[in-house]
Amino acid sequence: MTERFSSYTPPISPDLRRKYEMALDGELRWQGGWQSSDKEESDLDHVKAIFDIHDEISFRYPALFSEVDSEEAPHMIYLHDGGEIGGLDLSHSVLNYDEIRKKTKKRERATFRLLTRMYIDDIELREYARQIYKRFEKKSPDDKTANYVQLIDKVQATRFGAVFVFPGRKLRTHDARNQQINHAFGLFVGPAKRLLPLLGREAQGELMEFMDQELSRFRSSGYRAPEVDFYRKLMGDVLQLETTSA
Repeated sequence: MTERFSSYTPPISPDLRRKYEMALDGELRWQGGWQSSDKEESDLDHVKAIFDIHDEISFRYPALFSEVDSEEAPHMIYLHDGGEIGGLDLSHSVLNYDEIRKKTKKRERATFRLLTRMYIDDIELREYARQIYKRFEKKSPDDKTANYVQLIDKVQATRFGAVFVFPGRKLRTHDARNQQINHAFGLFVGPAKRLLPLLGREAQGELMEFMDQELSRFRSSGYRAPEVDFYRKLMGDVLQLETTSA
C-alpha cells in the first residue's frame, strides 16, 4: 500500500493500517446514482483529499486552522468513512436518498463497531476510535471538531463532483446547473453556520472567505458567473447574520 497522508500517522500498527486503507481503497464513491463520475474515486482517495484540504487551510487560513486543528481532527478525518466498508457508500443522487440513508447510516454504525471489535485489541484505543466516529456521526452543534470535519468532507466531495461528476459542460441548462450549486450550498451552510459561532473573530472572517472561495470554484467548472454569484452572496449574508446574532 503506497498511499500515505502527508501530515498524519494513525496510532495503530502498520499491518492494521495497511488493511484499513486497502479496505477504504476498495470502496468506490459516486455509485448507484444518476450522475456518474468521469473518474474513479475510492474512499481512500476521498480521505487523502480531505487531509490535503486540512493542510491547505493551515497555510491559507492560519487563524481558522489554529482553532480547528485539535488532536481529534486528523483522527476523525481518517475514521469518518470507516463504516462504509462493505459497500455502504451512498450517492446523494440515488433514488429515494432520504429514505435509504436512515437504514444505511444504521448499518454503517454497526459495521464500524464490528470492525473495531474484530481488529482493535486495545480496549482504550477501541473505545477512543468509537467515540471519535460517534462524534462525527452525531455532530453536536457545539462540537467544533465534528462540524469542521463535516464541512471539509463536503468541500472535498463538491470539489471533486464539480470537476468529474457534474461539470458545467455536462449540464446544458440554467436549471440543471442551479440545482447543483444549490445542493452544494445546502451541504456547506449547515456545518458552516454551526462552526462560525464557535470561532474567534479573525477565524470567522477566514471561514467566510473560505466558503466564498469554495462556491467561486464553480465558475472554473463551467458554471455561469450570475449563477455562482447569487449563492456567494447568499452564503455571505447567512454567515454575516450568524456573526451578528452570536
